[in-house]
Amino acid sequence: MSDTIAFLCPLPPPELHSNPKTWRTDRSGKKRRVPPHWTEKVKAKQAYSERVYVQWAVHSAIHAAETHGELFGVPWKRARIIYEWRYCGNAPDEQNLGANLKALTDILCMAPNNGLQTNNTTYLGLVEDDKGLEPEYRLTRVAHRTDEGVYVTLVRL
Repeated sequence: MSDTIAFLCPLPPPELHSNPKTWRTDRSGKKRRVPPHWTEKVKAKQAYSERVYVQWAVHSAIHAAETHGELFGVPWKRARIIYEWRYCGNAPDEQNLGANLKALTDILCMAPNNGLQTNNTTYLGLVEDDKGLEPEYRLTRVAHRTDEGVYVTLVRL
């Protein structure tokens, strides 16, 4: 079984960023920048988790073909995770990368087992809990928007 998993995920939608702002009209009729409603964030996380799952399924199929059916096995207890944010245009604030990738971190881990969360988010279950992750964040500029994404590398500890 491999001790490294690496694949490209799409960038998180703006609703899941640490400081998202959208234009809304308030009761007085003025347009203001306000954070998205929590329901918008939940829907964005659900849709994003499905997109990440599709990328993971493609990676898993390629991996299985290359290794003659070897699977990744049970969730890891601990791992180093390297997030490489690939962007085109203006660079994101490097200080916000961890918060911007929180949803992706949750999606890579097992679903919470607290009986409270039933939000239809798809979890990959690669790592048992995000407490067992040692994150590292990198920025890489790419030439085209089609090359944008978050390249995730998990290394078992």
